[in-house]
Amino acid sequence: MSAVADTAVLRRLLRPEFERWSQQAASTGYCSRPLRLTGLSRTVERSSGRVLSEYRTAAEPDGVMYVRCGDRREARCASCSRLYAVDSWHVIRAGMVGGEKGVPTDVRSRPMAFVTLTAPSFGAVHSAPVDGGPCHVRCAPGTCPHGVPLRCTQRHGKDDSAVGTPLCSQCYRYEEQAMWNYGSRLLWHHVPTIAGRHLAALVGLSQRQFRVVAALRYFRIVEMQRRGVVHFHIIARVDPVSREPQHRELFEMITSEMLGEAFRIAAAEAYVVLPPVDDKDQPHRLTFGVQTDVQVIGQGPGSEPDRVAGYLAKYSTK
Repeated sequence: MSAVADTAVLRRLLRPEFERWSQQAASTGYCSRPLRLTGLSRTVERSSGRVLSEYRTAAEPDGVMYVRCGDRREARCASCSRLYAVDSWHVIRAGMVGGEKGVPTDVRSRPMAFVTLTAPSFGAVHSAPVDGGPCHVRCAPGTCPHGVPLRCTQRHGKDDSAVGTPLCSQCYRYEEQAMWNYGSRLLWHHVPTIAGRHLAALVGLSQRQFRVVAALRYFRIVEMQRRGVVHFHIIARVDPVSREPQHRELFEMITSEMLGEAFRIAAAEAYVVLPPVDDKDQPHRLTFGVQTDVQVIGQGPGSEPDRVAGYLAKYSTK
């Protein structure tokens, strides 16, 4: 902390209204960028017009009333982002187990899957394996056309600035990555439609019949990887549409494994073509990467509803 900052803090501590200022700061959850409101408010008795109470910000230590900024981004305000993450956790968890937020408890028995869709590779990047192993040892020995080794035997920590950076910046396909990030939202748009079509086929129904029996719901969040590429985390759930006995019987045929397989197929089939940037360019065909991860919620380590909700809530503040 600089000498100027030290002086400002000391001056604040010695002010007679410090206790009230401290109460204000606590009321905002120690928000990093609180809103500063000025003005007054009165509570008036409607029948007589008598003023029952009055509040003026001019009476506060800095002449303002502090209010939370409410920014969900951790980089902007750690306090408000934590509150947002907690709220997100409750909302996401309710969609898997019910019992709050107006969601019935029987949702926990419905088909559900946790799906992760990744981007293709645009070139080798430095990594920090979760087992603490070497960065890149599976590649063949030798060098790229620019003389850079194709392997890296270093053990990078997760906070190492090298993680996510290309082994060779000249080989890395930056333009393709930028195009993928730009068009990934359009690419994702096709996935639920394709997944719904294949899920109907797996059950042995036409799409029209399936829409009478069940509805595909999902929650999606986008994560930015260390290499600067977005990928998608999805909680998918199938809900019954009709209470007719024959429709309920058909709905009971749908399983979480079928739902996961439908998303796996959709990720492999989905594509979008972006028009060329200029006359010399070619259209860009975007697809998902081959590393599609599908887990049945509640049937494996890390797939428990509380942990899945915590994982997604964390990324909602990035």
